[in-house]
Amino acid sequence: MAGMHARKSGRSGKARRRARKRRNPAAAALATPRFRPRVQPARKGKGVSLPRRDKRVPLPDEVDDDPG
Repeated sequence: MAGMHARKSGRSGKARRRARKRRNPAAAALATPRFRPRVQPARKGKGVSLPRRDKRVPLPDEVDDDPG
């Protein structure tokens, strides 16, 4: 965080995330875990692990009860 001495100003990581939200809501939204797609680990390249989505367990209403 530019300009904030986090350790010395005695504010927690959570408070810092909250402060980021005030400054720039869009950037804060991208930075909070809630908005991160569950498919890929945080620091992976963007398009790399998206195909993993295909391997997810199908929802109960998507399953064919009687194939054929």
